[in-house]
Amino acid sequence: MMLARVADSLYWIGRYVERAEHLCRLSDVMLNATLDRTEAASQATRIVLAASVRSSVAFSITSDRRHR
Repeated sequence: MMLARVADSLYWIGRYVERAEHLCRLSDVMLNATLDRTEAASQATRIVLAASVRSSVAFSITSDRRHR
């Protein structure tokens, strides 16, 4: 049987890994868009930047213990 604190820790580790994977994918898209100087790449760059700002705000809201 798993202790509740272990289960809680595993839950949060899973969330942090998922966030890290998401940020890695955004970074990959951003790098590829930066290397490609077309108009479509510029639009993709703006979309990724907007998503990363929203992601960082969501991260601070969900990771700050005052918001729990």
